[in-house]
Amino acid sequence: MNFGYAIPNGSSLWKNKFTDFVTDDWHVEGILTFYYGTPLTIQCSPNGAPISHWTGTPRTGGLPFRCQQTGSLWLPSGSTPATVGSSASPALWRPLNPSSFSLPPANSLGIGNRPPTLTYGPGVTTADLSLYEQFHVFGEGRILEFRFQAFNALNHFNPSNPNTLLQLNFSNGANTNASFGTITTAAIPARRGILSLRFTF
Repeated sequence: MNFGYAIPNGSSLWKNKFTDFVTDDWHVEGILTFYYGTPLTIQCSPNGAPISHWTGTPRTGGLPFRCQQTGSLWLPSGSTPATVGSSASPALWRPLNPSSFSLPPANSLGIGNRPPTLTYGPGVTTADLSLYEQFHVFGEGRILEFRFQAFNALNHFNPSNPNTLLQLNFSNGANTNASFGTITTAAIPARRGILSLRFTF
């Protein structure tokens, strides 16, 4: 969503050279961004599998290796990172249930029943704002523009997708990826401000 607004001139309330110069010709512009998260699924990687173990069918159609899903994607309500042995902050963690996924059966050629999309990642909400004034100097054809820009002006935290890779021990099926379900980065950087001057002639 884009918008632009010309702020009413202050000199209309108090007319003199000072108010003409300081309070006139201010503008504010902005870009508001809202979008839904990207599709997510659970990926499985076997640790310690024999060389002959199937990892999909790249030579017969290109079907990727897929987990076998045996239960709900989510842990029970009230679960914390400690429930699955994670030390992540609850605010940077999603309650994905690792015990609901296993390596696919040997006769499946490495293609389990896990759907291509199981859920969606966090969405994004951000506002980029710009405030500027244009001064007419040395005649009408010469403009000095002062501008302040703020990216992610509200400093809203937008988490990136959680880690969805299960590294499963081939012998006992245990997950060895301690970062599973953890969010480690932000999708949008923290607020940044830029001051600039531009002279047009």
